[in-house]
Amino acid sequence: MIRGLDLLRIFALLLITWQHAASALGFYAATQWRLISPGQAGVAIFCGVSGLLAFSSRPASPWQWFRRRLARIFPAYWLVTLVAFGLAFAWSAKKISVGLFVSQMLGVGYFTHGWELINVVSWFVSLIILCYALAAIAWQSDFPKTFLGVVALLAATLCALRYEVDLSRHLLSFALVALIPLGVSRSLLGLLGLALLAAGVFVDPQFFYCGLALTLILPVLRWPVAEPALISKAGGYAYEYYLVHGIFLAGAVKLIANPLYAVSVALALSSITAIVVHRLSQPLIVRLGRAPEAFNATA
Repeated sequence: MIRGLDLLRIFALLLITWQHAASALGFYAATQWRLISPGQAGVAIFCGVSGLLAFSSRPASPWQWFRRRLARIFPAYWLVTLVAFGLAFAWSAKKISVGLFVSQMLGVGYFTHGWELINVVSWFVSLIILCYALAAIAWQSDFPKTFLGVVALLAATLCALRYEVDLSRHLLSFALVALIPLGVSRSLLGLLGLALLAAGVFVDPQFFYCGLALTLILPVLRWPVAEPALISKAGGYAYEYYLVHGIFLAGAVKLIANPLYAVSVALALSSITAIVVHRLSQPLIVRLGRAPEAFNATA
């Protein structure tokens, strides 16, 4: 177990919640700094943690490992997605189709429908499935460092050319942080992280996110003390909280006039629901062949 990762997860969730709460209240632009989004910074941290943990030890069977990852992701996601579609249908909030429902339940909604999703934050599931699939291919190739280097180079090129950035900026975080446990020089990666931060601030904001993930995760590997029990416990519900918080924010802002009350109620309900969803999903996780464990986002 790597100390400090739950603290990073909580920090990432705070960044994401900040942006989503501001967006729900109509203040999205106020969260931006030099076109850098706090929400995307949080996602980059999660992807970096994913890369770190996915390559911390070599799996005996890469595709069995990938199946177990899916088994950990899907149960809570299915529960929340079913509720989200039910609410959208009841309120006629968005256009619903069979294709959209099937696509989202399969976890590929972003690839087929872009941002036109029910519970739009679930786009992250498509991203993390892609990251895990690439990890399985990297292990299967027997040349994981080379494969990840190619992924990082391709992702950086797509970002630089502005051909595709929504996924590529986070694949870059996943691939570069994944090089840490594979033995690439931490000093070199630290310098690269600082260079990407600078490039993100002064050249192209899409490079900021990977730079942030690298510069935050590298020091955590030398974290000297165990995290407080409350932080570790909260980190165990990070995934479920992420899945539900957007639903409650959108609903609370519509139903409660006072912005402070609306956000407070939404966050409280999101925290409680995350615990409930986590516990409800455990039997299905076991049925799908994975013993229950605390969420490692992305492990």
